[in-house]
Formats: sequence, structure tokens, C-alpha cells
Amino acid sequence: MKVFVYFNLHKKCFSIKALEGAMKGRVVAHRDNVLLFHATFKVSQAGRERVLREKRKNVHAGVCGNWYGMFVTDDTSLTAVKERGELITYNPYKYTTFVYKDTEEEATTSWCTGLFTDTETRRASIYAWSS
Repeated sequence: MKVFVYFNLHKKCFSIKALEGAMKGRVVAHRDNVLLFHATFKVSQAGRERVLREKRKNVHAGVCGNWYGMFVTDDTSLTAVKERGELITYNPYKYTTFVYKDTEEEATTSWCTGLFTDTETRRASIYAWSS
């Protein structure tokens, strides 16, 4: 299923919104960890400008991709992405797009992307594995 995933600031986990099918446009699940394939990192520039103008967070950035987690839970794949992938970050006050944390180069797509919520701090992290 093609989905859009974003970090939900109220629930402190990831919200998964369907981009196709009968549930298109609706949040279909909330998860601490999400595994996506053929992912694209998206930022709405209008939403980002609203954040800069109002100094208040809103949902304007996330990751689109194919999610199979509704059928399969594969912790081994999630662990592999975290170990082999590169850390991705986004800060609307510093960047216009998602970037690789180490190099600050723009991150646009990834073969496999893991989105993780730390169980203690409830902070989000994203790892992209491109090869």
C-alpha cells in the first residue's frame, strides 16, 4: 500500500496515511517503527513557510513509500536499515528539504527507509538505505 508517514506530535509516534485504496486520505495506523520501500522524502514548501511565519509546528513533511507492515512485521529488516542506513533529518528553520545528517546533502529517495521512535525519549529518527 502506498502511504504517507509523518511524526505525530500529539501521540509521539508515526501516523500512516493511505495514499490509495478505499482508505485513501485517512490515517490507517499509528506505529513506533515503520519500514517503507521505494521511499520519497516530501516537504510542502507552503507548510514550511507557515511554520516560519507562525513559529508553530504543523504537518508539512513526511515520507511517501510502499508499506507492507500491515501484513508483515519484520524486526530483522528494521534493524538492518538502522545499522546500514544513513541518518536523515529535517528542520524547517535550517533546511528546505530532508537532508543526510552527516553531510547535509539533500535526501530525495531511498530504496528502504526505517522510521523509528525511541521508546524512552519518544523522539523520531529516520534512516535511509539506498543500496
